[in-house]
Amino acid sequence: MRKWLEKLANMVERNYEYDPWIEAISVEEALEEVEEEISEIRKALENGDDENLKEEIGDLLWTTSLVFLVAVKMGHDPNEIVSMLEEKMKRRKPYIFKSWKPSLKEAVRMWMEAKEREHR
Repeated sequence: MRKWLEKLANMVERNYEYDPWIEAISVEEALEEVEEEISEIRKALENGDDENLKEEIGDLLWTTSLVFLVAVKMGHDPNEIVSMLEEKMKRRKPYIFKSWKPSLKEAVRMWMEAKEREHR
């Protein structure tokens, strides 16, 4: 596994175990944090501030994991959430599970066709 992914997984796991904030906020409040981080990313992009951009992208990654962890603490099954995501990605991005890299045009076509089938 890539080092950065291992670090992220470890931090998320430790956050789940030790952070009292997860039990104190709702998914809605966690989503507000996500929205704030997105706004800060936009500001960093507008300002051309690459250092701040990296920091804010990290913050977004963290707060996105917070939404997941809050949902788990509320009783949602993390395995079910991840399995649902995996099934969706298998439909929309099958190439990542088959270790081949399509052209961007092909990838977009597959994504759009899968979304269209799902929404029928």
